[in-house]
Amino acid sequence: MSRKNTIELTDAQFKAVLARNSAGTYTEPKKRQNALKSNPGAKQRHSEGEETLAIQLDDAGITGWTREFIFAAPRKWRADFAFHDDRLLVEVEGGHYINGRHNRGSGFEKDLEKYNAATQHNWAVMRFTTKMVKNGEAIAAIKAYLNRR
Repeated sequence: MSRKNTIELTDAQFKAVLARNSAGTYTEPKKRQNALKSNPGAKQRHSEGEETLAIQLDDAGITGWTREFIFAAPRKWRADFAFHDDRLLVEVEGGHYINGRHNRGSGFEKDLEKYNAATQHNWAVMRFTTKMVKNGEAIAAIKAYLNRR
């Protein structure tokens, strides 16, 4: 497997990401995916894949996105990333190798309900694994989508 497109964060780079997120709090990198809080008052934290994608978006100069966007009020479904002007939601899925929530029956069905609701609210949905983020597939697909006009 080629690692030339893989992004690995040093502690200094990871701390820089935290500095950009006023809601973030740094903990030792034992589990980096749990090092950032989503936003004030949120119980959920960003995954390593989400943090890596945020860095890639910043490095590519892509703006106009938000994180943990609630797209179908009054439901509290959140998208990892939302590009409002382009009506694009991006999800970085986790746990697919460990029989995580997204792969078990009820969790998978709830995800389908969420993605179908996004489509009914006129959002396009792109889904990626952390591996796809790290190897550059996700940022390339997002750029292609945003540049389609």
